[in-house]
Order: sequence, then structure tokens, then C-alpha cells
Amino acid sequence: MTGAQYDVMNYYSRIAAQQENELRPHLEHLIRLLLWCSDELGGSIDPAKIERELKFNPLWEVDAQTDANIRKTVAETDNIYLTNGVLIADEVRETRFGQFGLTNITKFSGDEADLEKMTSEVYSDWKERGNHG
Repeated sequence: MTGAQYDVMNYYSRIAAQQENELRPHLEHLIRLLLWCSDELGGSIDPAKIERELKFNPLWEVDAQTDANIRKTVAETDNIYLTNGVLIADEVRETRFGQFGLTNITKFSGDEADLEKMTSEVYSDWKERGNHG
């Protein structure tokens, strides 16, 4: 990985950290206040009684082929866990599909190969868009 690739990943990491650590608490508080507001259509709503989730848009996306490969690898891994009794079907279902159904968000394992590939793809996309200064 080149120094520029690390710079790009650090940039994205800093933004993601700011979203989670600085913006999320303020946005969650604002949402709760808006739900409690009695002047809104339908009146006041207790935020604890509704299912909701605040998600930030992804800072980058992989191409369709990479996404398909990742999903296939995750499915194969889940099958191994199920076959060997490491997880049960409900745990896999909750982990992969959650309470809000199938999402386009794939969790990377964080191992060196994933990080290297992800960094390379993000950096290539960044260069192609002409964002390199």
C-alpha cells in the first residue's frame, strides 16, 4: 500500500469517526426532541416506543462484482459456521439481515487482505475522480 492510499483511507476514517462520535449524539438528540414535539402532525411520539435507526451514507462503495464476491464469501463463511455449530440460523439471520431487513452494508473482517483490497479500490476510485489535488 502506498502512502497516498493510507492518506485516502485515513481521510475516510476520520470522517467516519466524526460522524459516529460527534454528529450521531447530536442528531439522535434532535430526532428525540422532534418526536416529542406536540406541534407535529399526529402529536407527540415517545422515541422509546418506535423502531428507528440512523445510518450515514457510505463514504465509498465497491463495484458490483466486488460486492458479489464479498457477499458470496460471507455466505460461505456463514454456512461453515452453521455446519459446525458455531452459530445458529437465527444468529446469522440477525447479523446479516438485522431488524430492518437486507441491507447493502457489508462488514469487512478487518484482516490485512480485506484492508489492502479495500484501500486499493478506494484509492483507485479517488484517483479516477480527479480528487488528488
